[in-house]
Amino acid sequence: MLDARFRASKKGNVAVMTAVLLPALLLAVGAGVDLQRWGSQRARLQEFADMLALRGAREFLLANTSASQIESVVQSIADSSLPDDLEMAPFTIDVDVNAQDAAVTVSLAQPAPRGFILSHVSSLGEELSVASTAVARGGMNVCVVALQDSGVGAVSTNDDALLDATPCSVLSNSTSSAGIAATGASEIRAGLICSAGGADGTSANFTPEPTTDCPVYEDPLAGRPAPAVGACNEYNFEAGYTKAQSSGSDGGGLVGGVLGGVTDVVEGVASIVKIPLVEIQINPGVYCGGIKVKFNARAVFKPGIYVIKDGPLAIGKYSELKGQNVAFYLLGDTSTFTFDRDAKVTMSAPKSGPLAGILFFEDRGAPLNRVHAIYSEDAREFLGTFYLPRGVLRVDTQNPVADASAYTALVVRKLELAGAPTLVLNADYSSTDVPVPDGVGPVGGEVFLRD
Repeated sequence: MLDARFRASKKGNVAVMTAVLLPALLLAVGAGVDLQRWGSQRARLQEFADMLALRGAREFLLANTSASQIESVVQSIADSSLPDDLEMAPFTIDVDVNAQDAAVTVSLAQPAPRGFILSHVSSLGEELSVASTAVARGGMNVCVVALQDSGVGAVSTNDDALLDATPCSVLSNSTSSAGIAATGASEIRAGLICSAGGADGTSANFTPEPTTDCPVYEDPLAGRPAPAVGACNEYNFEAGYTKAQSSGSDGGGLVGGVLGGVTDVVEGVASIVKIPLVEIQINPGVYCGGIKVKFNARAVFKPGIYVIKDGPLAIGKYSELKGQNVAFYLLGDTSTFTFDRDAKVTMSAPKSGPLAGILFFEDRGAPLNRVHAIYSEDAREFLGTFYLPRGVLRVDTQNPVADASAYTALVVRKLELAGAPTLVLNADYSSTDVPVPDGVGPVGGEVFLRD
C-alpha cells in the first residue's frame, strides 16, 4: 500500500512539473521557430540587397553614367526581380550612390513574418533590415599595381611629390591600414584609388578619397614568360668619360647647365672648354656585369632585348639613354637600374616579341625590396610598362617624369615618390603602336561587395 501511494505521489510530482515546464517549453520552441523563420527571411533579404548593390555598381563601368541613372536602374531591378518568398510583405528600399568611391549601397527593410511568440514581444519581430555596399574597380584603366601584400606604403608619396594618374586606377594589394600612404604636401590623383587595406593621409592628399578593403588584384603579368638568355655578349660594359675626364683634373666641370668641360686659361682668363658628348651605339644582347654609361655620353640602344645580368644598368651624370623599342631583362641579385639626377632618359618598349609593351622585366627570383631609382631631372618619356614584381620603384626628382609618354604602366612590388617629382601616368593608348600588356591599361572592370 505504501509503495502504491509513493508511486502515485511521484506521478503527481511529474504532472505538476510538466504543467509548470510545458508553457516554458512551448515558448522556447515557438521562439526558436520564429528565429529560424526570421533568420531565413533576413538571409534572403540580404542576398537580394547584395544582388541589387552589385548590379548598381556595375553601372560605374559604363561611360557617362550618373547617380540618378544608377538609382533608377536599381529601383527598376528591385521592382521586376523581387523573389517570390519576399513578396509576402511590402519592403522599402534606399539607394545611396557614392560616385567618388564608385560605390552603391542598397538598404532594404521589410516587416518580419508573423511569429508565434516573438511578434508579441515589444520591439522584437517588427522589422527586418539589411544593407549591402558594392564597389566598382578597374572600369577605366589600370596603370599602377603594387603587389606588396602587407606593410605600410605599398604606394607612398611624401614631401611635395605628386602621383598624377588621373585617367586610370592606382591599386595596392597591401592589407596594412596604411597600404597606401600620402604624407606632407604630397598628392595622389587617380580615376580610382583602391587599397586592399587602408589609406594614410588627409583628404587633401587624395583625389578622390581612397576606396579601402578592396580585393587583391592578382599580378597581371604573372603568366608572362621571361625571355631566353644565352651566353654573355659583353662583360662589365662601360661607355663615356671617367669622372676625372669629365670634370678636368683641375676641378673644371659643369657650368650653367652645359655638359661638363675642363677649365682652360688663356691670357689669364679662365673659360670652360666643353668636352664633346660621346655617342655610342649599343646592340641587344646579354651584358654580364651590367651596363654603365658614365659621364658625358649618349648611349643609343638599338631596338631589341637587353639582358642586364649580375650588374646594374646605370646612367651617369650628363649622359643620356636613348632607346626606341627596347626592353631590359634584369637578371641576378645585383641587376637594378639607376638614372642619375643629371642624366637624360628617353625610352619606348618593343612593339612585338616576348617583351612587347614592357620596358623593364625583373627576374622573379630577385631579392625582395631592392631599389630601382629614377633621379633624372629629364626623364619625360617612358612609353611602356615597368614590371618589377620583387623591387621598389623609387622616383626622387624635381621635375615631371613620364609626362611625354602616350602611356606608362607600373606593376611593381612597391612604388615610392619622394622630393618633388610629378610622376605622370598617361593612358592615351590609341596614340601609340606600342601594345599594352594584358591586365594593365584598359582592362575589363569588376565589382565586389565591401565587407
